[in-house]
Amino acid sequence: MKIQDIREKDKGFYLIALDEGKDLILHGEIVARHHLKPGQEIDPQELERCKNDALRRKARERAYYLLEYRDHSEGELYQKLCRHYPGPIAAEAVAKCKEYGLLDDAAYAKKLAEYYLNRKLFSFRRALMEMGKKGLDRQLAKESLKAVQADPVEQLEKIIQKRYAKKLGQGKEGRQKVFAALARLGFDYEDIKTALSEYNWEENEDE
Repeated sequence: MKIQDIREKDKGFYLIALDEGKDLILHGEIVARHHLKPGQEIDPQELERCKNDALRRKARERAYYLLEYRDHSEGELYQKLCRHYPGPIAAEAVAKCKEYGLLDDAAYAKKLAEYYLNRKLFSFRRALMEMGKKGLDRQLAKESLKAVQADPVEQLEKIIQKRYAKKLGQGKEGRQKVFAALARLGFDYEDIKTALSEYNWEENEDE
């Protein structure tokens, strides 16, 4: 197989015209790395290496784009890249991002734990589930959540004040609905009982 022509296409990319009519578009970096020139014979193996290098570059660029948008765990980034690229190439892109300091699962887990528990007021159970969806190791997620030391009763009191204060004034039925709603959020029954008891006590004191 022979390279008939190499001409610049746009933004650093080149069109490689082959004598069999199979044109190929490669970044200039890959053209230079493989020393491609017009008139050069290129065997199928070398052509395949060029294509794989092009895929690697695309995978890295995709990874950088995703990380520019928001933080990711290694697992989450890998899964997203696998939607478009072969597993080994996706893994290489993840490894390169980690090498450059663009991925840090421990730091990401700490950030998410604080966000879910302190800002979103998620229960420990729900926060753990959400962190799992982000591709974080379960043990790392647990340790990060424990380190935040969020008080579930305080979380519940804030949630009650924000969302369910009016329902508590609707008698026993209203209280039962609030209890059920809080249980669905993943909080333990004993913590819910304590929070409801303390909340009502504060209301009675105000009266």
